[in-house]
Amino acid sequence: MQGVVEQYRGSFGATYTSVVRNPTTGGYSQVRQPVQNGTVLLDNQTGAILGFVGGTAGEVNHIYTKRSPGSSIKPTVVYGPAIENHLIGSKTMIADFKTNFSGYSVTDYGGVILNKFVDATTALKNSYNIPAVNLYNEVMKKVNVKSYMQKMGVTSLTDDDYANLGLALGGAKYGETVQEAAGAFATFARGGTSVTPYVIDKIVDPTGKVVYQHKQQPRQVFSKATSYIISQMLHQTVTSGTGITAGSNVAFNATNLFGKTGTSNDYKDLWFIGSTPGITMASWMGYDNENGANHVMNSNSSAINQRYWAALANAAYRYIPQQFKVNDAMTEPSGVRAVAVNSRTGEKNGKVTIGGSTINLSGATTTSLYNNYTPGVTQAQFGIGGTAKNYADFWAGLSGTGKADKPTAAGSSSSSSASSASSSSSSEARSSAASSSAPPAEK
Repeated sequence: MQGVVEQYRGSFGATYTSVVRNPTTGGYSQVRQPVQNGTVLLDNQTGAILGFVGGTAGEVNHIYTKRSPGSSIKPTVVYGPAIENHLIGSKTMIADFKTNFSGYSVTDYGGVILNKFVDATTALKNSYNIPAVNLYNEVMKKVNVKSYMQKMGVTSLTDDDYANLGLALGGAKYGETVQEAAGAFATFARGGTSVTPYVIDKIVDPTGKVVYQHKQQPRQVFSKATSYIISQMLHQTVTSGTGITAGSNVAFNATNLFGKTGTSNDYKDLWFIGSTPGITMASWMGYDNENGANHVMNSNSSAINQRYWAALANAAYRYIPQQFKVNDAMTEPSGVRAVAVNSRTGEKNGKVTIGGSTINLSGATTTSLYNNYTPGVTQAQFGIGGTAKNYADFWAGLSGTGKADKPTAAGSSSSSSASSASSSSSSEARSSAASSSAPPAEK
């Protein structure tokens, strides 16, 4: 892995030099601040750390520094608990309209608002922010998210973090360590159980006596069905979503690869976390920003991190191909329910009552996956989030009496919200926090 670091670190971004005064001696010295990296490669089943990158320079081990996870946290803190607790299936519709939660508002990447309902898989693979916040708003009402995250080994988030909607996008006081993020993400590849990552397996004294032996203590977090559904959704991230650069640059069978990108505000932190059936690897990039510096990366940095992740994965695969288990597809658990739903509402076709009138909803269907339950016939308010007007405009657009909206920039207005509105690009989603007491929104 170190050879890959040497090969790629020159492409990570600019190295800044500043002059710093030593408070003890009064003298001045030059300090270099390159882009740093922390990477952890885990064995999914045991939690053993198979390899890691502590940094590109200096003595800080960046697998233990806490940084904003950005959108890389969405699967563990939002979508996983939502699927587990029967709030959504893989094709449930989630609102992507202008929102304001007591002064907290977000947009998707580039200040765009889609002005339509999007299905959960599309929202996750394209890392749209507004759907994530709408969903987390519902998850918080039903679920103790902290208990899920702690079972996955994430202890760095505060109670205030969990109480704020910005956590859905990575907004946190301290953030996550790379080791925490990798361990939590590996829960899905393990089928819903979590183990603590470790480096030392055992210690033997000079006489041959074992004085320490690591003991694995699996913790049940999600059902096998939830883990399977999330892995299927996140596979789309690496085939046609924000993680496509990583997915297209691996030199092994990516049929069972799934992953998630993450970028914090102003490109301060870049993440990619990916899993095969055998391993999980998390890569973070950013600056240490010592001595009051505020260096950031740029819009190309996510692709740079993904290519680097793929290069590290390829290098590891050459040495331990059997560990990756790339051909071991996850078996669909008996708890998964595959249901044909209307492709525009995410619920079944049938009779729907709209404003006192009943219509017989029909049309194209798609398959939605659910954790051990089956949705009913489409309701008038069928999705997660959205206002009464959003739904009224949707039904008017569906019947041909309204006009479909196109995506708009934040601050612009729009007259209706039919689901046939055109979609935006699939770049990493971005958010903007407006006059909010919540943590900064992430992308």
